[in-house]
Parts: sequence; C-alpha cells; structure tokens
Amino acid sequence: MKLFRVRATTNDLNHGEIRSARDKTMPFLLFRLTATLAAMGVLAGCNGQHVYLRTLSPIDNLQDCWSYQAREGYCTGLEKWGAACSSPDGQVIFNGEVGDLGQKRPKVGFTHKFYPGTQPFPCKEVYMWRSRAYVTFDLSQVDPKIESLTIATLSWEPATKRFESGWAASKNIPPHCFRQLYLATGPVKSFDTPGTLIADLDQNWVGTPPQKIIITPFVKKYAIGGGAEFTLYFTGSDEGNYGQENRSCETTLNSLRLDVTYAAK
Repeated sequence: MKLFRVRATTNDLNHGEIRSARDKTMPFLLFRLTATLAAMGVLAGCNGQHVYLRTLSPIDNLQDCWSYQAREGYCTGLEKWGAACSSPDGQVIFNGEVGDLGQKRPKVGFTHKFYPGTQPFPCKEVYMWRSRAYVTFDLSQVDPKIESLTIATLSWEPATKRFESGWAASKNIPPHCFRQLYLATGPVKSFDTPGTLIADLDQNWVGTPPQKIIITPFVKKYAIGGGAEFTLYFTGSDEGNYGQENRSCETTLNSLRLDVTYAAK
C-alpha cells in the first residue's frame, strides 16, 4: 500500500498538493525534491496547513550596456564594429542604456575586439562591450501571504559562448560568464544599480540544467517589508577594460524562474 496518494489540484494559483492515505484531510506538498524535503512537507501538514509550491515566471527581463569603440591611424569608411550591445534575440542596446526585453532572455558577459590594421597604412580599431542581466518577479502573485514561506529557489539554464585568441587565451575564461547575484534595492541604472549581494555564483557549474540557488531569506524579508516587484541582477565574470585583445564570454540566461514553497490553511 502506498503511503501517499497524489491528487493534483488545478486552480487559478496552479497549486499542487499531496494527500495522505491515512487522513484524507491532511494536505502535503507535490514537489520534485528529495525524500527529506517531502518529509518536511508531511510535518507541515500535521498542523492543518496546506503546503504549496508556486512557480513564478519573470514579469520582465532587462539587460544593460557599457560599450566603447575607437580607432586610429589611416582610417576611412565605416567602423568594423558599432558601439552598442545586443541581447540574445538581437535587440540593440546602446551605451549607458537599460534595454527592456519583456519576456525575452537576457545576457550577461563581455566582448573585447582588437584589429591592428594592415600595413603600410594600418587603421587600428578597438571595440568593447559588457552587460549585466536583470530579472523581475511579482511576489504579489503568491497568495496567501508569503510570511509562511519555507523555501525559495531561483533557477536558470545557462547557455555560454566563449572565444579567446592571442595572449588573452592565457586568462582561462571560466565556463560561464556570471560572477555574482544581487538583489536590486533601488532603480535599475546601467552599471549603477544599488543592490545587496546575495551570493557568489558558480562560474564552473557543469551539471544538468537548470542551475539553482536558494534565496529564501531575501525573498521572505522583501515580501514581508511590503515589496511586490522583486528584481535580481547578475554581474559579469570580467567587467574590466582591455583594449588590445580578442576575447569574449557571453552567457544567455534561459528559463529563468522562481519556485516558492509556503504553508497556508
């Protein structure tokens, strides 16, 4: 005889529950975690509370841009590279701007390009850009109140492109191009967004997607304080300026989501 009988509920909050075979009134969490966490859900159900999992999709994705382009020497015609950034889906983001991508994917990382020109009349050209990625979730979608939050997990599927040539190859670019995760504490500005550091991210992560990080204390504190739009941002693995190298590292953040588990009667 199975200990649990699963009953998937479908309502406007898209909750899932597990009901005990011994007590049909005792709800538990339908959640794809370990047996330990499932046991925690059983305990939560013993006081008459339901334990819910809610998956939040972003209500907005953003990507900012810092870029620089210069050339010198015997230069005619158009530049080899324009002085702007671009999103994974081709949206152009100009220097100093924050591009609103809506539901499309953001990108974090950098590109440095250098062209020495050709003799006897060389035109040297330099192009650099870097971006941070931002994601916003609406915590007001979680009902009842999130004070009963037990776990909040941010996840994403990283897709990274890297390139090195020349002396820059010795820098050993890590597998992914993000470095740290922040909670935005003020208006989003290009490379000037105030924030609270949540964690250093694992740039060498090579597991089976998605990559995950538990951010429960930050979500709970923000929601209890009355916040609804919860914005996070990823900084890049290298945000320096290097004029004469060809090197890039760009990570697209696919399938961003926030899983929240909370108890309610």
